[in-house]
Amino acid sequence: MRIDPKYFNKFILIAAVFGAVIIVFFTIHNKQSREQAFKHQLAQADSLRYRKLKQVFSDDSTRIQKYSQSYVVLDFWGSQSGPSRSSHQQLAKLKKQYPDKLTIIAATVRDPMNAVTKYQDKNNYPFIYVDGFKLVRELEVPGIPTQIIFKPGGKIMQTILGYKDSTVYDKLKQELQ
Repeated sequence: MRIDPKYFNKFILIAAVFGAVIIVFFTIHNKQSREQAFKHQLAQADSLRYRKLKQVFSDDSTRIQKYSQSYVVLDFWGSQSGPSRSSHQQLAKLKKQYPDKLTIIAATVRDPMNAVTKYQDKNNYPFIYVDGFKLVRELEVPGIPTQIIFKPGGKIMQTILGYKDSTVYDKLKQELQ
């Protein structure tokens, strides 16, 4: 079958638009599938709160369960991520407002330890820094920043994928008050 030359450009344009629509659809579908799989896996991973998390600035490790009397935010982040840096500013404000009710465990996933040290020296955030590289792979975290918020007692209250503005922490703020 031959295409008449006067219709060739229209045919190519329609094929390109159709191809772009298919690519966008499957990209969005894939992202949603990854996010759903992550949330499902978290629901199955009750043992996460008992898992040892290697601290960055010491030879010790910690566990989410250790802070079972407070709300705990397990934050997967990277220092080169603008949304991660913005979310840290908001989390630090919350921690200063509710020092006894909130614990922030910042799990670095992409940074070498010297970069984490520089980041902490510069910002002095009241977080517990842990190495999250292995954990982010095991949980198949779909992107950074991602936060898992635990209620006192260790039950997962909320997961936050990405960061747009401080309103993502509205539910946590209500709980802390």
